Order: sequence, then structure tokens, then C-alpha cells
Amino acid sequence: VGDLISLCESRGGVQTEQTYIGADRALLRYTLPLAEIATEFHDRVKTVSSGFASLDYEDAGSQPADVVALELRVNGYPVDALTRFVRRKNANALGRDMVETLAKEMAREVFEIRLQAVIGSSVVARETLRAVRKNVTAKCYGGDVSRKKKLLNKQKEGKKRRALQVGEVTIPQRALTAVLSPNQRRK
Repeated sequence: VGDLISLCESRGGVQTEQTYIGADRALLRYTLPLAEIATEFHDRVKTVSSGFASLDYEDAGSQPADVVALELRVNGYPVDALTRFVRRKNANALGRDMVETLAKEMAREVFEIRLQAVIGSSVVARETLRAVRKNVTAKCYGGDVSRKKKLLNKQKEGKKRRALQVGEVTIPQRALTAVLSPNQRRK
């Protein structure tokens, strides 16, 4: 029973009733936000109770909630599919978690990619995917340092030009799924 109470309270639940029906059965009533039970709450209840608990719910009506809009940005552009309304107290941790998951799932490009979790105008988490770098000095043999420096500077200038031209980054479907799926992020 204690694990179920902890689960409900971690999801923003308010206990309304707790009664024991015999020696080995208990009835717990909680008022929980619909957003918390819609995604994976039933699976967590079954896991915590080793499959013994059951879940029944009814609409408790609308109530005010302390939520904020958590927006993910890629190279400064918001990704509407990844914008979510979350409870204020969980927003920073969830933002960090989502940015880290997106960084793991996305492939590196020839230019640097900035991933940010934003609440209002403040950035709560940031990851940077470094650009893929080609070894341009591989074809230079010997000790000609000036030739190597010239090739590296030429590569650096080309990357600056590309960074100005390329503003759009395609996010793979598996990355979107991993960020939106709570089970994938907890691994």
C-alpha cells in the first residue's frame, strides 16, 4: 500500500479516502490530474503492486493547476510536436531529461546543433551536438605545417558558411517517439 501511496502522491494526487477491506485488501481513493493517469499510470500501478492492484477512475471535474509550457527548440526554432504543458515543480527535470534523450537519438550533422528546453523566456536545459568533422589533413604527409593549417582554416570557413545557410534540422521519427515516451526516457 505504501508504494501505491508514494506513486499517487508523486503524480500530484490528493488522498481522499483510505479504508481497509479485510486483512489483505485496501481501498485508496485519490484525486489525480488526468494528464498524469492518461499516459502510463495503469502500468506503474500494476508494476508497483506486482499485478494485484486494480484501477478505476471517474472524472472529478476541472480544477486549476500550476502548469507551465515546456518548449523544445532545435537551433533556436521551436518544435511544436514536443511542446508540453507540465507541472511547474517537475518542469526543469523533465526538460533536462527530454533534451538529453533527444541528443542521444539525433544523428550528428556537418554543422553544430543546439537543443534547448525553454520555459517562458528562460532556458532550463541545453545540449549541443558537435559537428561531424572530416579529417582534411589525412592527405598531407610530411612536416608541411602551413599546408595543414591552410586546410583546417579552409574547413573552418566552410563550416561557418554552411551554418549560416542551413537552419533546418530534420528530427527522425524514432527521436520524437523516444522523447515523448516516458518509458524510453527512463532507461
